Amino acid sequence: MLSFYLAIIDNIEDKCKFEELYLLYRFTMLKAAENILRDFSLAEDAVHEAFLRILSHIGKIDEIDCNKTRAFVVIVVKNISLDMLRSRNRHPITELEEWEELPAGSDTDPEQELLGKESREAFSRALSVMKKTYADVLALSIVYELSDKEIAGILGITAANVRVRLCRGRQELIRNFREGTKENGSEE
Repeated sequence: MLSFYLAIIDNIEDKCKFEELYLLYRFTMLKAAENILRDFSLAEDAVHEAFLRILSHIGKIDEIDCNKTRAFVVIVVKNISLDMLRSRNRHPITELEEWEELPAGSDTDPEQELLGKESREAFSRALSVMKKTYADVLALSIVYELSDKEIAGILGITAANVRVRLCRGRQELIRNFREGTKENGSEE
């Protein structure tokens, strides 16, 4: 499958970058998709779609082997998987709630790796209790500095929906961050 993606890319530097990204994150992405979809073949489809979307934004990725890039690819595949789940299921809310309740290991929660230096723990708590739809859009906007249109293309939503999620996400993040700093680490 790698040769298919590489055939699409014209620039040699981007080919090398994409090959490294593919080899490093394909299993992580497959695991994230399978955790949501609970179906290996659907997870493979989600990963394929994610790599196609990542191809159009390969220039935004500076360093391949870092938490920022890992979070980016996981957010993309996660959102594609959630879209697939919604389209496959008439009542996705129950399954989505079950997925969010799954225990998250340190290597399966990319949002916690997007944190700043000084307020890392408080910010981490604030982001982790946010709705994932808001956390993902905020991460793509703040960390990757993507435009609303670029985020919309990656997530398969409208630019207007991105703006609404950004606004609501910022409000929720501020509220959660303030609550987290008041408690000063009293959460488990």
